[in-house]
Amino acid sequence: MSKTIIIGGSFAGLSCALQAKQLYPDMEVQVFDSQETVGFIPSGMNLVLNHEVDQLEAASFISEKEVRAAGVQLYLGHQVVEVDMKAKWLRAKNLKTQVITDYPYDQLVLAMGSKQTGHLVAHLDHPAIISTKDIGSAHHALEVLEDAGHVVVVGGGQIGIEACEALVNANKQVTLIEANDSLAERYFDPDFVEEIEAAIEIVGVDLRVGSKVASVETDPLRVILEDGDEIYADAILMGVNLFPNSSLVSDQVELNPDKTIWTSPYLETSVTDVFAVGDLVQVPYADQGRDFIALVNNAIRSGQIAAFNLKENRVKQATSLRVIGSRIFSQYVVSVAKTEHEANGTSAQPVQTITVTADYSLTDSTPVYLKLITEAETGRILGAKMRSESNILTYADTLALAIGQGLTDQELAFQDRLYYPLETVANPIIYRAALESYAQRVAK
Repeated sequence: MSKTIIIGGSFAGLSCALQAKQLYPDMEVQVFDSQETVGFIPSGMNLVLNHEVDQLEAASFISEKEVRAAGVQLYLGHQVVEVDMKAKWLRAKNLKTQVITDYPYDQLVLAMGSKQTGHLVAHLDHPAIISTKDIGSAHHALEVLEDAGHVVVVGGGQIGIEACEALVNANKQVTLIEANDSLAERYFDPDFVEEIEAAIEIVGVDLRVGSKVASVETDPLRVILEDGDEIYADAILMGVNLFPNSSLVSDQVELNPDKTIWTSPYLETSVTDVFAVGDLVQVPYADQGRDFIALVNNAIRSGQIAAFNLKENRVKQATSLRVIGSRIFSQYVVSVAKTEHEANGTSAQPVQTITVTADYSLTDSTPVYLKLITEAETGRILGAKMRSESNILTYADTLALAIGQGLTDQELAFQDRLYYPLETVANPIIYRAALESYAQRVAK
């Protein structure tokens, strides 16, 4: 009977463990994690502040009981301190007893995720500078926030924006700082973000876009911007600078320049029988090579794929379309694949965009906005962005499937779809946008 050890008990590690037990029932699968819980959702603090869950322990995508019931052995509260890939063993410390034990393996899966680092987080040990990536940090953050009046959030990507909403809901005065000229610039063009920024400002958030942080100082606690402005705070939440947590094995496996772990298309590292998943690896992105994209959906898929490849090469790493969906104050937003700016910079052909507005449904007149980005000559769909005050998140999967399969606007426009009176519309917005895109191309 072979044994696979997985270092890391979050989305990638647990997805790999559960899939491995399903594929190889006789395999011994062990998961090591320094935390005392598994399956914590990194945005768990937001869920508590938004009163969507009562406590952080409920902010979990799977329970310890469910993992153990699947036959996975959990070593929680165990920190892996050393790995010997030639001898195929690792050394772990029980954080309660301080006892150190060696564990042999046949296959090793590295799923240590990412961490915050860089000059802006040099003071992360300061009690009022908080993050929420793991349950321990989230518990500490909630304690700090009890007495904090003004909270500065550094980083206007998905992490920072969602935290900003939760803090407003907790009656905090909030300043949101983003270095780029618009929020979530990696996912949305500025014209599409204007309504989102307005929704954030209307609830009283001091929004500072295009503001670069020069330093974070602790006596007194404040953020100093490059223009010299100083913003004093009771707490600072860092939503920036995620990097792969690869230092444990950096002297044994080949690394990419960004410190991700190099892997074959089958997620095997430069060392035989050692695999890497989740935020430790680059992913193929659209048609632009490989990139570090720290998203839950990438972590889950990579863990599952690695499980299929533990005994033989079966499944190649899947391409990422950088699919995200979120609720930002009054707005639901969806982004799949490229922005218009990104497409213009990478496409060999001219780019065409179509923006369509439609009612959410026959019984809900809430407007839905969709921006479809295509190649002007072939009609191949390169990206899609959606925004509405009604829940549009389920559209993301359909758009991802269309773009992932390389569909053109013509092919999507005439794709078969469900119609049921009152429950659906005769011409749903994604098909309508594709139809208008195709019509515009052929009318030229």
